[in-house]
Amino acid sequence: MEIEDLYPAIIRLKRDRSAVILAHNYQRPEIQDVADFVGDSLELSLCAAETDAEVIMFCGVDFMAETAAILNPDKRVLIPDRNALCPMAAMLPGELVQLYREKHPSSKVVLYINTLAEAKAHADALCTSANSAEIIDRMDSDTVLFGPDSNLARYAENHSHKKIVSIPEYGFCPVHMLFNVESISKLKIAHPEAEVLAHPECTPGVCAVADFVEHLEDVSAGYALRGSGVHRRDRGWAPPQDEEGEAGRGLHPRLRGGRLRPDEAAHPGEALPLAVESEVRGEGPPGGHGEGQSSRRVHAGD
Repeated sequence: MEIEDLYPAIIRLKRDRSAVILAHNYQRPEIQDVADFVGDSLELSLCAAETDAEVIMFCGVDFMAETAAILNPDKRVLIPDRNALCPMAAMLPGELVQLYREKHPSSKVVLYINTLAEAKAHADALCTSANSAEIIDRMDSDTVLFGPDSNLARYAENHSHKKIVSIPEYGFCPVHMLFNVESISKLKIAHPEAEVLAHPECTPGVCAVADFVEHLEDVSAGYALRGSGVHRRDRGWAPPQDEEGEAGRGLHPRLRGGRLRPDEAAHPGEALPLAVESEVRGEGPPGGHGEGQSSRRVHAGD
């Protein structure tokens, strides 16, 4: 049986259960093909809130499903695999936030949206990578505790007027740490006309050699990635052969052949492992980031 043969059954099931399927940009193409919305985690949760669905199936990692549950308290949120975890979010449990608060009682706490709910509960404010510096500057303390990503903390400090203490001190995203200056430098020699785009979760060294260092939403505005926008489909939708996303708030169409812009080539870092490199090319890793491999359904709060 081909994967596409499962689509009609999935569509019927989500109609019967009054469900909406959300798929993160990092998901494999066949998962994105059957989703109602494809994009970034926070915007997906906001999109789900605008639907009349009673059930949200979030094809992503644990904190994404938790965020969807927080923003949709009257809906049931399911995640296909309870083992779809975010290592970076796990680096900042709630008790660690409390410990840092006790050590810095006069400092406000701003946490990245990519954080577990138990940590969010102890924060004064939450932010995205795009508005991190702005939110930090709004805090009424000279020092701000920020976590869990230390690279994003350094980036935000360089763009704000506050002193930032990273919690934990060396929190990081394992995927963004895979990118390195050596492989990027080689690629720039091989492709001198190419521009390097980096997310602020990358290391300071990578950001230093990048032409653009921004959240994807800002890069899409400054670099004009064609077709940026929420990728939304009707409940009875069947996978088309060619489709562009509608205009939206920072969500991006599914990666097709590794291209956000079909008229330009994307060059993945040669030092990346096969699983990540194949995803960039559109082939999909063996077990994509946050994509469950079992058919278990669990409530996000379980």
